[in-house]
Amino acid sequence: MSPEKTNILTSPTHTTTFAVDGHMSPVKEVSVSGSVSLEGCSDLGEKLGEDQKEAAFIRRAPDMQMGKCRYVRLLTNITYIVGSVILRTTAGKSEILLVKEMKKNCPGKYLPSGKVMPGESIEDSVAVVVKHKTGYNCEVNDLISLEVKGSGWYRFIFMCKATSESPLNEEEEKLESQWFAVDELMKMKDSIRSNDIFRILEESKAFTSTETSFPNTFPCSVVREPQRGLYIEFVITKYNMDKSKIEVLVHKSCKDQIQLLERNDILPTVEFGFEYFFPMVVSKCYRHILENGGSQIEIPTEIIEVSCEPSPVESIDHGIRVRILSPHKPSISKCPIVDQARYTWIELTDPTVLSKLRLNKGQSRPKLHML
Repeated sequence: MSPEKTNILTSPTHTTTFAVDGHMSPVKEVSVSGSVSLEGCSDLGEKLGEDQKEAAFIRRAPDMQMGKCRYVRLLTNITYIVGSVILRTTAGKSEILLVKEMKKNCPGKYLPSGKVMPGESIEDSVAVVVKHKTGYNCEVNDLISLEVKGSGWYRFIFMCKATSESPLNEEEEKLESQWFAVDELMKMKDSIRSNDIFRILEESKAFTSTETSFPNTFPCSVVREPQRGLYIEFVITKYNMDKSKIEVLVHKSCKDQIQLLERNDILPTVEFGFEYFFPMVVSKCYRHILENGGSQIEIPTEIIEVSCEPSPVESIDHGIRVRILSPHKPSISKCPIVDQARYTWIELTDPTVLSKLRLNKGQSRPKLHML
C-alpha cells in the first residue's frame, strides 16, 4: 500500500501527518478522557458547534487513511436504502409481505423498500417506509444484511413484524401490497422484481433460527452515532487448529479483553474517501495489517456492528462506520503483524465479550455483500 494513499497515524499525543489527495496535512492527536481527538481539520470545524466537534472526535484517530471525505450528507454524496422482511404464519404456512409499485422503473413484486431521508434514523426510516408502502405499522427487529456498492451506496435489510392490520395505502404512490406464501415464491419468479429476494429470504430464515437457539444479549441494530466520514473497523480473529481458542487483533493499549466492552478505539480502523471502493479498501488494509494478509485473511461476508445517524437534516456527519468480521484462515501459526509496536493478539474467553462481538458458536451475524 503506497504512502500516497494510506498512512498510519502514530499513537496519541503526537503530531503526525496523513495523505489527502496526494498532499500531506498535519493533524494533532490530543488525548481526551482516554480517547483521541483531532485538531487541524479546519474545513469542517468552522461548520460545527463546539458540542458537535467534541462528539465527533471521541474516537481514536484512524490507524490507516485512504483519502478523506470533506463532508458526508445524505442524498448529496451518500445514499442509504432500507428494506424489510415481514413474515407471518397463517394456517401453519409462512407468508411474506410484498409490494408492487405502479412505476415503470419498479416492475414486479418486491420487499417494502425505500430511501432513508435526511433527519431520519435508519430504523425509523424502515417503519416509515413500511407504513407508507403497505399501510401496516411494524416493529423493526434485527438487521440481517448490509449491501455496499462502491463507497457511497448502502442497503440495510431488517427483519420486521407487522403490528397492525391496516388497509392498503394507495394514496400517494398507488401501491399494491399482498401476503404471499413463502413456498410459492419460486413459482412467481417471473413476477418478482429481483432474484436477490430469494437470497435475502434464506438469510432471514437462517438468522431467525440461530437467534431462536441463542439468546440475543446484543441485538443486531444500527448504533445511532453520527459519523463524519467513512470508516471500517476490522475484527480480525484467529482460531487454533481444534477451534478451542480464539484470539482477536487489537491495539497494544488494550490491557485486557474486558476493555472491548468499555472502549470503542481498540480495533484496527481505516478512514477512506469516496474515490475508493469498499472491497478495495478492505483488501489493501489486510495487506497493511498482516504480512500476507491479502491471502491469509478471509474475504469478509459478515458484520459485527454498524454505526450511522443521518440526522439532523443540516448535519454533515451522515457517514457510516462498519465493523466487519475478518477471520484468519485456518493454519498452525498466525501471519506476522506488520506493525508489532501497534497491534497484538489477545485471547477471548469472557462470554459477554464474545457475545458483544457476536463470536459465540451459533450466534447470528448480519451478512455483508460487497457489490
